[in-house]
Amino acid sequence: LSQPCPATGVMRWHRGAVVLKRLVAWPAFLLCVALASDGFVTWGRIEKVPHRCPRPASDASEQLDLSPGRTRYVPGRRLVSKSKRRKSKPYDPAAGAKSRRNIGWLLVIMGSIGILSEAPTDSPYSDPGIVSGSSEWAYSTPVIETGSILMARPGDTFAQRQQYFHKSVVLIIKHDDAGDMGIIINRPSGFNTRQLGIKGPSWNIWFGGDCEGIRDAHVRGIRSFCLHVIDDFASMSREVTRGVYLISFDKAQELVSAGQAQTSDFMLFLGYCGWIQNQLQGELNVGVWKMASVDSRVIVRELREETMELRQLPQLGLDDGVGLWRHLYAVVDAGDARNDPFDPNMLDTNSVEGDAFGDAMLRQWLIQNLTP
Repeated sequence: LSQPCPATGVMRWHRGAVVLKRLVAWPAFLLCVALASDGFVTWGRIEKVPHRCPRPASDASEQLDLSPGRTRYVPGRRLVSKSKRRKSKPYDPAAGAKSRRNIGWLLVIMGSIGILSEAPTDSPYSDPGIVSGSSEWAYSTPVIETGSILMARPGDTFAQRQQYFHKSVVLIIKHDDAGDMGIIINRPSGFNTRQLGIKGPSWNIWFGGDCEGIRDAHVRGIRSFCLHVIDDFASMSREVTRGVYLISFDKAQELVSAGQAQTSDFMLFLGYCGWIQNQLQGELNVGVWKMASVDSRVIVRELREETMELRQLPQLGLDDGVGLWRHLYAVVDAGDARNDPFDPNMLDTNSVEGDAFGDAMLRQWLIQNLTP
């Protein structure tokens, strides 16, 4: 490929080798540019297709008017006064560690200590094979139905973007030919309706999803969903699954004003998750999610516990929702000898590190977006 120059004796490329080099270099360069673009699947993780947010049914939600003059919330800015703002530097996931490996193992050790010290001895999930009674059930299914539970698989799929989906539990509230809709039921926030300029009693707020949520307040407005488990209000609600209902926020406010209910009887979600036709099914086929059919009594019990925990927010701090995800993920297919091919081996070092990194990024997102 090379030969010495007759005049100088310096080695130089043969003319044929120069042509071959150019023919190989340019296609390789274009391939690198293509792989670096957002249109390709990157090695090591699955890139999600952005949600296109299909419009919800009119009887299941309500549009909230939050003009800039009525709310103090600004996307990306925390709701604290200048005098109370912490002057510390922004959180850096890599601070105090030399590598991602050190961060991952540190979080694994801290999480294990927390689980061992806080797990109740009488928890119905102390045995993964028992779902608080033999009559209750939970199993994975490839069929998407209204009332099904969608759970993100462990790992680092959502570590770099859409961190709110990491270890999320989504209740599917609509499934038809137009697409699918759901609300994340394990992402409580530290906000309330008074902070958003809504008059009346203070209602705790859950982050329901990235479509028409808090971050879209000044762009497209906010879509609200009010969830409850009270059978007495079933006639004025839409049943999602047995014992779980959706009611408009206006009707819920009327019930509270009339003294027939309390704000703690409802879960107010702002925003939702949306998938266009066949989009969610495609994500299930590549292993992004685990779809499960869960006994409604299990869902009702978990929703009630979520409501009770949010009442103690000043004492306990903001919950990341991983506990609820862990409970449901453990009981689905409990005792089934079949192995899910998409479930990672969480005893593998790379899987543990990636999952711990996803946990860290989720906590950072919670601090920046759902903490007052």
